Formats: sequence, C-alpha cells, structure tokens
Amino acid sequence: MEIFRQEISGSADMLKRAYAAGVPMLCGTESGFAITPYGHWHYREMEVFVEHLGMSPLEAIKCGTKDNAYALKLEGKTGAIVEDHLADVIILDGDPLADISVLGERDRLRHVLVGGRAVDLERPQPPRRPIPGWRVSQFATQILTHDIVTSSRGSA
Repeated sequence: MEIFRQEISGSADMLKRAYAAGVPMLCGTESGFAITPYGHWHYREMEVFVEHLGMSPLEAIKCGTKDNAYALKLEGKTGAIVEDHLADVIILDGDPLADISVLGERDRLRHVLVGGRAVDLERPQPPRRPIPGWRVSQFATQILTHDIVTSSRGSA
C-alpha cells in the first residue's frame, strides 16, 4: 500500500497540471494482478482523482464513463445514459456527487443493470476464478479480493 501511496503523491502535481491544461484523464482499473484483481477496484481510480487531483466527483465520473468511451472508440455506444447506448447502470443508496466513495460500497447498491438487464443482487456472488494472466507478485502471496480488504479494515 505504501508503494501505491508514494506513486500517487509523486505524480499528483504533474497530473493536476496536465488536467488543468486540458489533457484528458481516464480511469483504469489497475487490474490483472494479485493486489488489484479485476472487478473489485473500479471506483478507486475515481477516488484518487477526487482526493489527490482535486477533481469534482462529477469530473471523475466523467473520466470513468464518457471519456473512457471516447478513448476506447466507443463514443456514441456507451459512456452515457442515453437512448441506444449500452445500458450498464448502477443505482445506489447515496450520492456519489457528495461522496465518491459510495461507488465502492456494495451494500449501497440497490439496482444493477448490465446490458440493460437487471442483476439479481440477492443471489450470492459467484466466486471469482483467476483470469489467465493474473499474477501474484512480490507484493502478495494470494490474489487480493474486496472481501479480504473489507474484512481486515475493522482490525487495522
């Protein structure tokens, strides 16, 4: 964790200047290895943008939706809630414009639509199997999951 903190603090000023100069910022997942497995950490990049780059929550959300769609050449197909766009939507009990961290609180999810279809949030989440290419590095001995992190927060 300290390595990530140093990386963020060491690059925050440069990234702030770049964003202020009009350079688009995109949200990634940092996924694919033991410390950040795919599917658990998508909101964290937006938190970093708000907490360390000084963006508003709406600006950070735009970086993770509309701007990512543009960068992936999917503009006009996804990245906005409009007719004829792919419909992946989350509905929360909370306001991410007031507190961006609610995006990462699974117990705040009220509805999830993937491809326009509702996801049954009462059904147990299937266990994640490692995706080919995931790797455990010198920083971890196992694949870190959201459940492991949240269960250790109370004891830290």
